[in-house]
Amino acid sequence: MRTLEEKMLAVAAWRSSELSQNEYCKTLGLKRTTFANWVSRNKRKKVASNFVRVTVPAVMSSKVIERLSPQTG
Repeated sequence: MRTLEEKMLAVAAWRSSELSQNEYCKTLGLKRTTFANWVSRNKRKKVASNFVRVTVPAVMSSKVIERLSPQTG
């Protein structure tokens, strides 16, 4: 069984090559469907890695909340 890092490195190496997925899989002795799953998961990880974690204080002053709330009435 390959580690996540090994899978991600294999996908990165394939992307930098000029080989098709089929050709690349043959050189590594992988099933194309297995490798296609790695590529799919790698895309999702890339999308998720573009997000930035933001920490919001649990307690905000009422003045900040008033400014953030839409005016009603």
